[in-house]
This record gives sequence, C-alpha cells and structure tokens, in this order.
Amino acid sequence: MFDMSQHIAKPNQTHPIWAGEILTLPAVARFFDAWKQAKGSKVLPSPNDLPPEKLVFCMPDITVTEYLGPEHIRYRLVGTAVINRLGFNPTDKNMYDLTPVKHHSMIKEIYSTILATPAALVSLTSNTLSSGIIRQVSALHLPMINHDGEANRLLNLHIPEDPQGYQGPRDVTEISSEIKNLLLLPL
Repeated sequence: MFDMSQHIAKPNQTHPIWAGEILTLPAVARFFDAWKQAKGSKVLPSPNDLPPEKLVFCMPDITVTEYLGPEHIRYRLVGTAVINRLGFNPTDKNMYDLTPVKHHSMIKEIYSTILATPAALVSLTSNTLSSGIIRQVSALHLPMINHDGEANRLLNLHIPEDPQGYQGPRDVTEISSEIKNLLLLPL
C-alpha cells in the first residue's frame, strides 16, 4: 500500500540528490519562480495569475491536469512537445485511461494531498510509448485554483531524458508506466 507520508519533505532537511537535480534544472527553477511570483501572498494562483504568456519559455513541455473526482483526472492542456513525445494528444482524456491500474490508488492519494495541503510534487517517472521506447521524465507539479476558486488543477512541467530502454511496439502509450521517485514539498 502506498503511503504518501513517506514522500513528504521535512522542514530543514536536505532534499534527496535526485530531487535537488530536478529542482535546479534551469527550466524547472524558472517555472517554479514564475509560479511563486504569480501566487504572491495568496494560497494558490489562478489561471488569470499565471497566463500562458508568462510561461512561454516552457509551454511546449507543460500539461494542465484537472481533478474532477476520484476516478477522473482530465488533461485540460497538453504542450506540443509533450504531444510529440507521446505520439498522440491526450487533451480531454482521463489520466486513469493512460496509466497502469496498479498506480491509480497512488495517483488519487498524490492528487488529494497536493491539492489539500497545498504542496508541490517533484517526480521521476517513466513513460512507455507505443513505439516501445521507454523514456524517463523529470517533472514539477504545482497546484492551482480554477476560475471559481476551487483547488483542483495541477500545472505540470515535464522534462524528458534520453530514452532508457525499449520493449517493442505496443498498442498503447502508458504514462507513468513506472513511478521511480516522488517528493512532496509543502508550500
């Protein structure tokens, strides 16, 4: 059973090396800074606080996901580089239809924790593409409110790494086919 409490950064504790490496990537650091500036003194920023023109430097690698309920996390927006890497456009698709069933309860707990705390999430996962290529992805996931003030969205920056393996062609692309590391950063 997945226990999110084992993945929460402790105050005054050094981040694991893998998380520090992700957080210091120039695009990730700039993305996090833009989010913090948009947030200001509010609990969370809204789409109006962080319009696409403030994220033009990383828009191709961004997704916006929306928690609609325990069984439905919708891809609201998917950047062009993400679409090109995946080989299809998951906009308006349910994340659960694209991820292995074995990860669904973990994903539910992660989303609930990020949105309720609120917290950022640093992740290191792998996607298995329909071509059979396995690609590791470093990511920073940041909570946002929607236009009605409800905390139900994540703004996600995905930084791909070189392909790390090959399994042979398959019928579907699996997002987060492997979840390697997670670190929750309370905000």
